[in-house]
Amino acid sequence: MRKLNGKKIKLFSLLLCVLFATAALAGCNGGGRTGEPPYDVEIITEGVSYAESESRTPLPYASYSPAGLADDVLPIMGFGGPRPRAASEGNALLQWNRPEVYQAIAEAGVNIMNMAAMVNYDVGNSGFVNSIIDAAWEAGLKTVVQVQAMINIESGVAAPVSAMTQILTELEKRPGFGGIYGKDEPQAVYFETIQTAEANWKKAAEAVGSDALIYWNAAGIGAPNTYYTGGLTVSMTYDEYLDYYVGIRPKYLISGHYPFFKDRETNGDVRSDYFAGISALRAKADGAGIPFWMHTQVGGNFDAVLDENEGNRRNTEGEFHWNNNTLLAYGAKGLAPFPLVFPLEWMTEGADWTANGLLNPNGTKNIWWHHMKKDAVQIKAIQSVLMKSKNVGVIAHGDSPAPVPERDVVGDGWRELQSVSGDSALIGCFDYNGKTAFYAVNNSTEKDGALIALNFDKKYGYDVIQRGETLSVAATRLPLKLNAGEGALVVLK
Repeated sequence: MRKLNGKKIKLFSLLLCVLFATAALAGCNGGGRTGEPPYDVEIITEGVSYAESESRTPLPYASYSPAGLADDVLPIMGFGGPRPRAASEGNALLQWNRPEVYQAIAEAGVNIMNMAAMVNYDVGNSGFVNSIIDAAWEAGLKTVVQVQAMINIESGVAAPVSAMTQILTELEKRPGFGGIYGKDEPQAVYFETIQTAEANWKKAAEAVGSDALIYWNAAGIGAPNTYYTGGLTVSMTYDEYLDYYVGIRPKYLISGHYPFFKDRETNGDVRSDYFAGISALRAKADGAGIPFWMHTQVGGNFDAVLDENEGNRRNTEGEFHWNNNTLLAYGAKGLAPFPLVFPLEWMTEGADWTANGLLNPNGTKNIWWHHMKKDAVQIKAIQSVLMKSKNVGVIAHGDSPAPVPERDVVGDGWRELQSVSGDSALIGCFDYNGKTAFYAVNNSTEKDGALIALNFDKKYGYDVIQRGETLSVAATRLPLKLNAGEGALVVLK
């Protein structure tokens, strides 16, 4: 094991005190809070003893890594890539299709770029779309595009298998091709056509040997029941809507649920149904034996860029990290930042291009880019565990910005973990190949330096991963120091 100096240990901010055989750290008191037992943390070196955690029969898990991604890579699919303005809109964005723009997207951790309905691949402009696919691939990005000749749900188009196979064969010649846009937030009135499209797509993909994805994004929780039907004569609950959605037999379940909302009536800060929405998606995905992904909120003022008093408000850095990390604690196997690039449709006169999006329309990095890059460092370090684990629920300790549904809570502890103490925390509980892992999140969007203690029944060894770095320690009572919305993965040895 490489030697850790004081600077490295300080970087982790993981432990209140580290008892290290070869180095004494000044100011170490080894104690917990008043009335709590002391910490007994040791960095694992030769001679440090600890109990081995129990090896159990591994629980089955669902995972999906499309478009050539390795099976231990968590998909991060940004929605809405860079694109030119129409000639009628002027020529302010002629330099949008630049290598550095795609490189910036990749540096933020995005590995799939969903162009959605923004460009259409057809005979007339296949060369243009191919140029986007190829340019993005130079930065390592897979690209999802719309092909209306294959799928155009509003027009009732679900091409036969032969036609899908022909087009897919051409697209698969490009290594950067990632998949096809199906429909965003489809209502139940479209599900019959979607089911046909999904079935034909799977047959065509099998014939071609393609693992490209098809994008169907479920509507989020909280809409009027009549919205989910889209014109059917009966209303529909969100639970019933998701049943319809799962009935198309997708390979993954994805939805958008943006928690940072403000309007003149409620003046709210975080949507009270945030965890309820995640819970609903997670439950349906588990029941179908597929993973769930979720869109995350990148900034605010969606559809209302000139009015900060309505709609989705701009999230703080702590809120941004909290959104990503609470999803991971809940077992999400994919994240979809929205929007990836500030949408052209929102470029009304006087609009602030920094209001949302990892990048603005000219490819300049917004503040959200820096937040996402920070989270991407952590995700890259922990994804091999999370993608091959089964999430069994969460532990909710202390206060929460939104209520955590009781059906998701496993109790005060789980397996070797007896309890959680200290500041507010959301602890994701995972079976990792028969062993135990936890994703501990500071369940505050505001408080930096939160101290959270994981109290175990014995002194075990752990790999603790925080901010992309791994520290192997032994302890009975393991302290974690986390900034607002930050997470740390704890894997028992």
